[in-house]
Amino acid sequence: MASSEDESYSDVQGLRLSDSDSVDEQDRGSRPRWTKVWRTTAGIDALDSYRQSLPTHSIAKSDPTSCTIDHLFDKDYPLATAIHLMRVQLSKCRSRRCNSGPHDDDSDIGDNVACPCRYKFKICLSSGTCEVFQHNDHLADIDGSSSPVEQKLTPVMKEYIVEQLSSGIKTTAARLFAVICSMVHEGDMSGPPPKDQQVVDFVKNWRRKNPKNSMAPMIAICDGHIYDQQNLAALADTTMVILCDTQPAAQPGSTAVVSRLGDGSEAYPFRVGMTCLRQIREYVDIQNRSDTWHEEQRGRFRR
Repeated sequence: MASSEDESYSDVQGLRLSDSDSVDEQDRGSRPRWTKVWRTTAGIDALDSYRQSLPTHSIAKSDPTSCTIDHLFDKDYPLATAIHLMRVQLSKCRSRRCNSGPHDDDSDIGDNVACPCRYKFKICLSSGTCEVFQHNDHLADIDGSSSPVEQKLTPVMKEYIVEQLSSGIKTTAARLFAVICSMVHEGDMSGPPPKDQQVVDFVKNWRRKNPKNSMAPMIAICDGHIYDQQNLAALADTTMVILCDTQPAAQPGSTAVVSRLGDGSEAYPFRVGMTCLRQIREYVDIQNRSDTWHEEQRGRFRR
């Protein structure tokens, strides 16, 4: 005979959501229920990656509502207890394979009937938990080798492009496109590769919103040739050196200095002097000579 504690535990288990989206839909016999096909606690980035593996689809509806995700599965008791929000997104199938017929000869579905398969994405707004449900099957065999795949820039591809553009290196959209295609081919980045025009448009829009800093090249030159940071004994007389205001480097624990260039204002002038090491040495030699030599030179000029 089961104990009262066992009966209580069974009651709690009965309250947990099954692999169907809701108990109400399980009881309806009029249509197939939503079936859970995927789950993660790694957040929206993991969901975006998973969505790349699904047939082409579009979000038809996206609304916040009370969260019904089974947080007891993760033993997240605070979230299971508190009422909180999730976002529910409903999708429509946009797969060309499903919507361009003809389909199986044994099927009574017409060639122009839209694919009935739907996906529901449930995203908890208080945690990284996401669940994916599927309603109905696709009209076509989505696992077929000839199933068309949408070419687009994924979040990972966009992040890579932004990282390269932000680094200050000189590059072009064509070079970035070629590198991304190569990385997809080698398995270093999830595919499929995007269209070249998609990369061109993304780079153009990013550069429009992030105008190039014209001071960056000057700062880089100054940082690499600051007089105080050079090994003077190892330099040739014709080596370029730069005299400018400096400031401590931003790296923690670093004793180096970097250039500090002003904006031309009275309070913060733009001070940079460019010369070669030979001229600096000659200037120092002149300054170190005796006062007698200076008097002689002044006398020569008076004559």
